[in-house]
Amino acid sequence: MLSQDQVQQAVGADAYGPDGEKIGKVGQIFL
Repeated sequence: MLSQDQVQQAVGADAYGPDGEKIGKVGQIFL
């Protein structure tokens, strides 16, 4: 499970697909 700090750091971070290609930025996290 993610901590509150990890969630805050992840939002806005770059998102990568399984092949390592950048696919965008993290906008929301659903728990």
